[in-house]
Amino acid sequence: MRSNLFSIMLLHMSSCLIAVLTATFLDAEARSSETPLHPVRTFVAADQPLLIEVSPRRALDQLVVVLLDADGEEVRPPREIERGTIDLRSIYRDLDELRRPVYLQFIEFGDPSGPALVIQPLLSRLIPVLEPDTRPDGTIYQRVARWRDEYDDPDEEEEESDRGKIIRTFSGFRVFLDQDVRLETSMGDLRISLRADQAPNTVWNFRELIDRGFYDGLTFHRIVPLTAAGDPFVVQGGDPSGTGEGGPGYWLPLEPSALEHDFGVLGMARGEFTDSAGSQFYIALSRAGTARLDGQYTTFAEVVEGRDTILALADVPLDDPRRGRPVDPPTIRRAWLIPAPPRSPGEGRPDRRVEPEPEAEDEEVPPGRIPR
Repeated sequence: MRSNLFSIMLLHMSSCLIAVLTATFLDAEARSSETPLHPVRTFVAADQPLLIEVSPRRALDQLVVVLLDADGEEVRPPREIERGTIDLRSIYRDLDELRRPVYLQFIEFGDPSGPALVIQPLLSRLIPVLEPDTRPDGTIYQRVARWRDEYDDPDEEEEESDRGKIIRTFSGFRVFLDQDVRLETSMGDLRISLRADQAPNTVWNFRELIDRGFYDGLTFHRIVPLTAAGDPFVVQGGDPSGTGEGGPGYWLPLEPSALEHDFGVLGMARGEFTDSAGSQFYIALSRAGTARLDGQYTTFAEVVEGRDTILALADVPLDDPRRGRPVDPPTIRRAWLIPAPPRSPGEGRPDRRVEPEPEAEDEEVPPGRIPR
């Protein structure tokens, strides 16, 4: 009896072990097929090798990578590599000269394959320089006028030749997989492209919060469909208190971004103090309504799928229109990270930010008729 029981237990344990090994193998196989490039370490110091793992799903005679910017332009030319672990510094010897995040894209048979790796140089912080300005309603506020390196002495007199130059300290690299955000809301789904090329530290913070389930179950607590001038403004969420005053328990420094506010662009909400962002984000509803926010708030992402969801969020009934408080706040049911699409040399991503109106289809003109 004991022998039979022991045999059954042994068989059960063997079955479980096989199931675990099979699942691990399938997961590794899926991971390899989806992502031919993997960083060995996320953070790499200035004097350390930048190791990546090359594991394409097919046995290829020629393995090629290329460094691209967000628009698909070559930052460094294509290079042949080998399968296994390689040091990217040995492939691109001038890598330390980079001063903006770039995308390392794997090329298979002439076409991009799998999500890119984001290569972010770690640089000293840029500090916003504030100057007093006046809002249309007459109130005085501190406007971000320009930026300086955190180690520059603001009281030191600049040489004429150095005026306007910002020399930032280089410390190494952060290397991570290019990923999008899938946001499932009570009004529909959104797919969000994270612009690490524009605001890498803000993107990293957003990714970390999503990866830890921070946004799951939170609401869009503030919705301002129109400004006083009648232009669509923003929908705002990401506050665990639901009051507009909550956050993750820390403050996020303001980061410069050249991504202009427009329909579908995401920015980090903050208070009067420039470094008071944390987890609250907003989605811009129009260029006309949000252009004045350019340079004053960190824009870090853009919606590439879910135009109708944005419009539905902006159209919910409001209990307090002055404060933008919804009667029944829409909910973020779940937020998670998914692989970004491959980036093509010369083109960049295959998708673009959503537009407030659907693209008009070309109207067929009957033969012999000239459109007016």
